[in-house]
Amino acid sequence: MVPAISFAYENAELDIMERQPRNSKRDHLVNFKLISFAYFQIGVVQASAAMFGYFYFLNDFGIRPSAIWYLALKKAPMPNAWDEYFEDQSDIITYINGTQSRYGNSNYGISVDDPKLEMLAWDKVKHGKVDIRLFYAFKDENGSPSIREPDAWTSCRWAPDDESLPLIYRKSYVTDWHPICYTTEALKFAQSGYLIIIVCV
Repeated sequence: MVPAISFAYENAELDIMERQPRNSKRDHLVNFKLISFAYFQIGVVQASAAMFGYFYFLNDFGIRPSAIWYLALKKAPMPNAWDEYFEDQSDIITYINGTQSRYGNSNYGISVDDPKLEMLAWDKVKHGKVDIRLFYAFKDENGSPSIREPDAWTSCRWAPDDESLPLIYRKSYVTDWHPICYTTEALKFAQSGYLIIIVCV
């Protein structure tokens, strides 16, 4: 139906039947002009706009662009469901039972050889409810620097308790969890935005 509509609205060409057919050995469908336009001109504009949108969306959901590098392969202890992030708790707190906490992660004192250390599943929904600020606050026994300090995160633009905002910005339809800020769900929004920008541009 769509091609039929395009034919109906296309202006008539009086000499269309008098033109010579395309020489397949000389007149290629894909030539340098097409490749130059598609990749070096339009392609650069599309990629630049999409990457800007990708980082912008992550920043809206609390993840600073400079903080995302090398996060995927880092192992850390998974915070407990009741743990809450405290930005000012940079010092390690040791409790009576011997457990330690930093920034609110009560599993902080786990050894680097402990099998409980795992990688965050960014591309799945398995860890969609985990506050990544707690997960990436881990420092190993050798005293190496924390993976991400509080300055790696920004304030969330989409507050989960702000009823004036559309629900899609505040609650994930995949994990049925809110907030989306500071979770792996923010990555899915950024990836979707990247693809939409490519199409729009």
